[in-house]
Amino acid sequence: MLDKILKEFSSPFYLYDEDKIKNKINFLNNLELDFTRKFNFAVKANPNLAILNLIHRCGFGAEVVSAGELFKSLKAGFEPEDIIFDGPGKTDFDLKYAITQKIHSINVENIEEVEFINDYSLSKGLKTNIGICTAGSRVYIQEKIYDKVINGAVEKLSKLKMGNALDEGSDIGAIISEEQLKRTLHYMDIAKQTSSAKVVHGGNQPTGGDYKNGFFYEPTLMSGVPVDSPVCQEEIFGPVACAIPFKTFEEVMQSANDTPFGLSAVLWTQNLSRALEFVEDIEAGFVQVNQCVAPRANVSYGGLKMSGLGKEYAFDSMINHFTQSKTVLINRGKSNIDI
Repeated sequence: MLDKILKEFSSPFYLYDEDKIKNKINFLNNLELDFTRKFNFAVKANPNLAILNLIHRCGFGAEVVSAGELFKSLKAGFEPEDIIFDGPGKTDFDLKYAITQKIHSINVENIEEVEFINDYSLSKGLKTNIGICTAGSRVYIQEKIYDKVINGAVEKLSKLKMGNALDEGSDIGAIISEEQLKRTLHYMDIAKQTSSAKVVHGGNQPTGGDYKNGFFYEPTLMSGVPVDSPVCQEEIFGPVACAIPFKTFEEVMQSANDTPFGLSAVLWTQNLSRALEFVEDIEAGFVQVNQCVAPRANVSYGGLKMSGLGKEYAFDSMINHFTQSKTVLINRGKSNIDI
C-alpha cells in the first residue's frame, strides 16, 4: 500500500481535467484512511470553480502561488486555514492579498519576502503566521554585518505588540503554561548573571493590566552569551534568542554543531558552494537555505541527536517510525526431517 500511496502522491495535483481529479479522490476514499488534509491540490490558475469546489468538499487543501489562484480558491469555498501560499516569484501584491485574507501559511522564499510580510503586517495592524515551529534560539551573524543586523532586529522587535493571541492587533501572545514561563525565567536568570551577557531588547516579564492573567514574556534578544552557556546549549522554548558574531565559516560550523540538539538549521547566503558545504556538514535534521518555512506533507521532518526520535510528515518516514521490520529467511526446498 505504501508504494501505491507514494507513487500516487509524489508530486502536487495539477487540475487539468475533472476525471483525473475524481480518480485521485476515489483512490484516497478507497483506502479509507483519514489523512486527506495532508494533501494539497496545486491550483495552477484553473478557471473551473466546480472542480475547486469538489476538491474543497472532499476535505483537501489548496496550494496557490498567486493572488489570482488565491482568489479562485476562496471563491470556491476554501477557508484561509485550508490554503498554503507557496512558490517563488511572489509579487508585493500577491503577498498583500494573502496577508489581508489571513491565509494560514505563507511559505517565504527569501529574506525580502520576510521583511515585506513583517513591514506590511505591522503597517496594517495584522497578525501573520509565516508558519514555522522550529524557531531559532542561536543566531550567528558575520562580524562585518553584525551591528547592522542587530540594529535592524531591535527595530523590528520594538514594533511588536504583546497581547491576547485572539486579538488581531497582537503580534506576540502568552507562553503556553506557567511551567514554561518559569523555564524561560530560569534561563534568563542564568544569562543575566553572566558578566559578558547583555540584553539587547526585551528581557522583562510584563505584569498588571492586560498581562496579569497570562504568562507573558517580552521577545528578547541577547548578545555576549558564551556559546557553552546553558542558554545557548539547551532548548529554552521561550521568546529568547542569542546573537553570536563569527569570523569564518569553519568557526561558525564548529560552534553550531557543538550542541546535543539538532532539529533545524537555516543558512542565508549568496554563495552556492558555501550553501552545499553547510547542508553536508550541519548536524540537523531539517535544513534550509535562504528560506525559513514550515514543514509540509511529503517532506520528511525530524531532528538529529537529542532533538527527538524518528521522522514525521512524509508517509515513508511515519510508517518507518511506527512499524518494525523483520528479516525472514525461508528455504522452500524439501526437508528430510519430519516436524
